Amino acid sequence: MASSDPDPMPKKKMPAMLEEGVEFPRCRCGDLCKAKTADDPFSYTKGRRFFMCANYAHDPAPQRNVYEQPPSPPPLCSYYEWIDHEQPAWAKYDIEYDHKVVWEKFHAATRREEAAEKMKRWQEEQRQKKEEKEHEEKELREAERERKRERGRDVRRKTLQM
Repeated sequence: MASSDPDPMPKKKMPAMLEEGVEFPRCRCGDLCKAKTADDPFSYTKGRRFFMCANYAHDPAPQRNVYEQPPSPPPLCSYYEWIDHEQPAWAKYDIEYDHKVVWEKFHAATRREEAAEKMKRWQEEQRQKKEEKEHEEKELREAERERKRERGRDVRRKTLQM
């Protein structure tokens, strides 16, 4: 059940709380394992606890300050063993809730995009209507001007004929 498990090693993990009296196994390199809880979002391993080697290749110890020189790294070990073989109910609930929140955000974003597109189309229609109205008004002014010019010409012709 060690690192040959079919379930992959979780990428995100946090310290695990274990019941009193649980013995921590030793890994292949002889060190005591540490208990962790998988914290991968949307993963079927979320919430499951496991033992992993303290020298695991992907779990370096955090530095306490910038000037602290980490000790030379121990030999890397890839040992891990699942404690929980079933996902706890709270983790299933969290995943369902997270899925719901993500889908709601996605649908809200889609609705916002659709509303923005609809507003853009409405604004374009309003702009076109305004341009058409201005064009019609311009044509009416030109027709009125032409009518007045024609009337002026008629008056000049009549005055010249007299």
